[in-house]
Amino acid sequence: MISSGMRQNIANVKARATARITSSSRACYIGGQGDSNLGDEAMLEAARRLLPGVDLIDVVYPNQERRLARLSLSGAPFFDFAILGGGTLINHHWHEKVQTALAQGLPIFCLGTGVGSAGFGMAVQTDAGDWKPLLQQFAGIGVRGPRSEARLRSLGLGRVEIIGDLALTLTPETLPKAGAGKFVVNVTAPPGDDPGNYARVNELEGVIKKLTVDGWTAVPVAMHRNDIEPLKQLMERATGKKYEILMPPTAQEFFDILTPCAFTLAVRLHAAILSCCVGVPPLMLGYRDKCLDFMESIDLEEWHINVMEAPEGLVTERSLALADSASKLRQPIHSSCLKWRGRIEQYVDTTIKAVRTGQPNKEHART
Repeated sequence: MISSGMRQNIANVKARATARITSSSRACYIGGQGDSNLGDEAMLEAARRLLPGVDLIDVVYPNQERRLARLSLSGAPFFDFAILGGGTLINHHWHEKVQTALAQGLPIFCLGTGVGSAGFGMAVQTDAGDWKPLLQQFAGIGVRGPRSEARLRSLGLGRVEIIGDLALTLTPETLPKAGAGKFVVNVTAPPGDDPGNYARVNELEGVIKKLTVDGWTAVPVAMHRNDIEPLKQLMERATGKKYEILMPPTAQEFFDILTPCAFTLAVRLHAAILSCCVGVPPLMLGYRDKCLDFMESIDLEEWHINVMEAPEGLVTERSLALADSASKLRQPIHSSCLKWRGRIEQYVDTTIKAVRTGQPNKEHART
């Protein structure tokens, strides 16, 4: 009987053998896609838009990559370069995959990557010190926001630049028509062994009650299957009704939900980021400082709350303030996202040229 692991190995070999025939340029993409998390899937979609003509192929476990390399289906014989993709990946969880790509001789660069804790299940504070020797070999170190930049510069890395979150590449050129009377709400919950100080998020129950009485309609949206049950419970407590929880599989389907809405109340980082792409202002209920890293990058720190430290009543006060201010924020947010979209495109253009010519990238050599 063939084990599930063996079947997966066979599938990997077949897929890559096909890619070797059908694609003229291939890159190894290191990211969190594949777990039905809309944020990760949207960032992979964004990377594909940035690199038309390049077949972005998921990295597998390091031991599998080494076995595939013996068949010339991994490493330098197969890939042109590697990408450390979007998401908060500069932490211990992703270190070995990057180390493997470098050991296989692949040029590699960051693409709007965050530094620090990725979320629940990982400590609030993480140490990136062991990344320094890896990042010193990168062709470009483009990170999400100022906190990621500061962490890497504190290690003595000079070639670090803020290019914005990768998902901002999905920002449409034209600001969609404003919505009114509806707002998106997204929450998730920590696992049982990581409860944190989550009581502040529970204030959303009162917020939803208040806004509903005032004529607003809440639209609950899950970014991952783990959001569904917390959202169901929140909405039932707030309204006394059972709700179908929307879980859009693509960024465009999320945009279709967002555009009739005036604002977003979000725990998931990419619920806030994708909202910004279409000019829908978010209140970011940050549970790790990756959230503030993004909000600072687009000058929205006023609309960020650290739910681990927030005083009682702050979530309520800022939620209601956002309902009043949302229409004025739309255009500045969209303009900021367009700026970062252009910055990411410029970064990719110069970095890819450097990688393909094998020449130092002077743009990224500045300290």
